Amino acid sequence: MDIPTATIQGITIDGALFSSAAQLASAQKVLSTATATKTIASLSSVVSDASVTLAIISELKVAATATDSSVSASATAAILSLIGGADFSLYYYVPSLPGNLILLIILGLVLGIQSLYTLKYRQLWYWTCLWLGIALEFAGFVARVVSHFQPFNQSAYLCLSICVTATTRFILAAFYCIMDILVIVYGEQFSVLKRFRYSKIFINSDLVTVIILMAGVGTAYSSIVNGDSSNTGTDLFIAGLGFQVGSLSIFIVLWLIFFWRVHKASKFAEPGYNPRFQHLSSTSAMKRFPAYAFVGIVCMYVRAIFKVVEYSEGWTGYLRVHEPYFLVLDGLMVVITGIVMSFPGGYPGIIVRHDVSVKNKKIRWIFYEFEEIAGKNIDMEESP
Repeated sequence: MDIPTATIQGITIDGALFSSAAQLASAQKVLSTATATKTIASLSSVVSDASVTLAIISELKVAATATDSSVSASATAAILSLIGGADFSLYYYVPSLPGNLILLIILGLVLGIQSLYTLKYRQLWYWTCLWLGIALEFAGFVARVVSHFQPFNQSAYLCLSICVTATTRFILAAFYCIMDILVIVYGEQFSVLKRFRYSKIFINSDLVTVIILMAGVGTAYSSIVNGDSSNTGTDLFIAGLGFQVGSLSIFIVLWLIFFWRVHKASKFAEPGYNPRFQHLSSTSAMKRFPAYAFVGIVCMYVRAIFKVVEYSEGWTGYLRVHEPYFLVLDGLMVVITGIVMSFPGGYPGIIVRHDVSVKNKKIRWIFYEFEEIAGKNIDMEESP
């Protein structure tokens, strides 16, 4: 008689799993007459594992056939409890549908608004930075919604892990470029660094972060495959996240110094803008633009600190196994950033498109240099 195969909740249950009942019966029969200590210990382990497997199969069937979401959630929770930290428990909880779906919808709306801005104002440099960052977070939350219905789907979990790790790099690249633009508009005399240095220095810093993170993941994976401790890889991963926090801390300090100098100049009736851009000083949008950008920067900073603390606790730490922390300190931070940068006063193409353009319109991906436009009312037409 063929042993059936089924796929339930993203797990393929093959014949070996269904044969647990036979293993259990056989082990119990031998155990009833066994006298050797080693034999009893070995068979007891088989009995225990087979019993748990059968219980998991039972709960999987309930979860797969349940029409009431509460029944399905209860069965899934029971499965996770039975697994007790085994490889199946990817999240160590079932991602909630309402929380993840709400953030997914908002991120989708932000992407729609940013797409319309790109089509109208043709700020493709901004598209390759902030839009792609938001899109990666959107893809991550699509994976989390899928994981609500299939909490053991490894592909969805891998998609989430990759996307949320890459999100920050693209979004921060947009803010580094914005800082370069603001130095041009307000004047280089207020800046600690020369124009163009912010994006070059800090984007390269983020690339170093990516290299360290990749080294950490690769080392941890190799160690796990070889049956060794993954502590070295985990430490490298945390070091990469810590490096990013340190880099972003320096950027925030430089940002605050810049605007403190601008504020002091305005307070003492000195020109607070480059004379070429003095006309922008009377626009309310330009006054709000740096504030909106700073809100986004702070949100990314909170998110980066959260990641360091989260992984410092380990792969099964308190923050990682309690979903509300992820929804608020990861997803919500990106959502707030997307919202404020989607306001008309937060989109650089609306504020300075007639005054600042990309220099040497070549394919630069996220490495851009900006320059003043010779005359007013000239649309920016740059390529990424």
